Amino acid sequence: MVRPDAANSSPAKISRRYSDFRRLNSALRRQYPALMRDISFPGKRVSGNYKPSTIAQRSRAFEQYLTHVFAVAALRTSSELAEFLYGDDLHEGYRRLVDGDYKGAMAPLRSAWRLQAHLHGDTDPEVTIVVIGGLSKYLHLFLHIILNTAT
Repeated sequence: MVRPDAANSSPAKISRRYSDFRRLNSALRRQYPALMRDISFPGKRVSGNYKPSTIAQRSRAFEQYLTHVFAVAALRTSSELAEFLYGDDLHEGYRRLVDGDYKGAMAPLRSAWRLQAHLHGDTDPEVTIVVIGGLSKYLHLFLHIILNTAT
């Protein structure tokens, strides 16, 4: 599911709970029912969830699920998938910008940008708009950060 970029060939790691995947799946099915019709969602196990073999099997199942989602262009560039993958970092960065913690905002915003670049390449204009579009309401704060940390 994860494409390495030229600078970093290691896969990105995404840690999410089953409920996070379920919310993503529900949102994508609601927004894109026809595109999601043939993408199966891994079921939840009732017992044995913490056994290493079960954890490894579920990880592979969710990796395969994300691979199928990522293979469809409209899903790959959807706001639902962006929110799932790096929304927490973006929200944390925005919160810090609003609070005036410009330096503190850089780490989560960089993290979101790196994951986006890792997944899509750093020049994919459709996906770049997701991050920059979210930043537009804080553009003056973002420019302040860039100008003050460019040294």
